[in-house]
Amino acid sequence: MKNAATMALAASALLLAAQAARAQFSNPMGGSMSMPSVPSLQAPSAPSIPSASSLPSIPSLSSMPSLSSASPGNIAGLLKYCVENNDLSGSNAAAAQTAENALVSQDNITNSDSGYAAGSDGELNAGAQGYNLGGNGAQSEVTQQVCNQVLSHAQSML
Repeated sequence: MKNAATMALAASALLLAAQAARAQFSNPMGGSMSMPSVPSLQAPSAPSIPSASSLPSIPSLSSMPSLSSASPGNIAGLLKYCVENNDLSGSNAAAAQTAENALVSQDNITNSDSGYAAGSDGELNAGAQGYNLGGNGAQSEVTQQVCNQVLSHAQSML
């Protein structure tokens, strides 16, 4: 933005200088001479900034559906997603893998289970409501919190 203002100021100064030179220019032989015209210069327009309403919304914990409405397969898939995407680490990642394996064994969950597949893609399916965990930045912090809640819920199911 500073460069655009500087360019506009310089263009205005050049235009004024050209007009002043034209006014002072005279032909030593008599008669009048014309100066070539100076093209008008315009400062480049500033880029548009999107409005807040056009930005994608970031899910919050308050908009997350109840984990108790999700199937065991969906919870197991979510645990897999959280570990693979490093939203759980260290001892929580190990606990999540243990809980995922236990749920898969306990409920005979396979890779073809639709809830497990959705959870593996980061989708919490709880009744009619859905919630997607994917994202970066601020949404990543929410995802980490959701993953911790999913882990706690999975451990309570065992």
